[in-house]
Amino acid sequence: MFKMILSIALVLSFIGCTQKSQTVSTAKAKKTLTAKKVVKKVTDKKALQKLPKNSPKIISKPVAQKATPEVISKPVVKPAPTKPSSHAKTVVFPTVNDGTIVMTMDDNILYIKDPRYFGQKVYLFLFGRDCPYCRQEIGTVKQIAKTHKIIGVHAHKMIGDRALTRYVRSIGYSFPILSFKKDIKLIRFLLHHQIWDGSTPAIIEVDEYGNLREVELYSLLK
Repeated sequence: MFKMILSIALVLSFIGCTQKSQTVSTAKAKKTLTAKKVVKKVTDKKALQKLPKNSPKIISKPVAQKATPEVISKPVVKPAPTKPSSHAKTVVFPTVNDGTIVMTMDDNILYIKDPRYFGQKVYLFLFGRDCPYCRQEIGTVKQIAKTHKIIGVHAHKMIGDRALTRYVRSIGYSFPILSFKKDIKLIRFLLHHQIWDGSTPAIIEVDEYGNLREVELYSLLK
């Protein structure tokens, strides 16, 4: 009986010692953590004391990303078919001041069959004798005609060829001007394919492949 009581007492004393040791180790760990925090705060204060009083504040800014340049796609110019289609129309256009010019109208392609214009851009200048805006641009058109191939097309109101010839001579246009009797076919072709909106003055570019597009008059001065 005495031995049993003695063994129970030893077990209880061992459990108490274990709990005490755990409590002591936990307390030591808390003291160590507190000491580390205090040291960190002190070192931070010392670092701040080393900075000059009037030192600027450091503010972090977001890194600016480089702007990627905008890629502008240029329109692809397709060569015209080597042979006109079966429904192409070839017209001999007489001019009031410079012989004749042969053109073939094929869908929205215009072939100018004249050795003076082979492999070059040609500009159709649509104007009118009674158009006040066309009169304002007479000097500009003369200047453009010195460096570009231009064919004149009277496209404003009805006019006879004699009256058109007198007008062209009076203003001094030296480039070919199509006769009004035949140029109505070309005008209808441009309107039908929505290449020209019907306003004057206007410039239609015909590239070396026969593709058509309207351009600004003053862009040809650059």
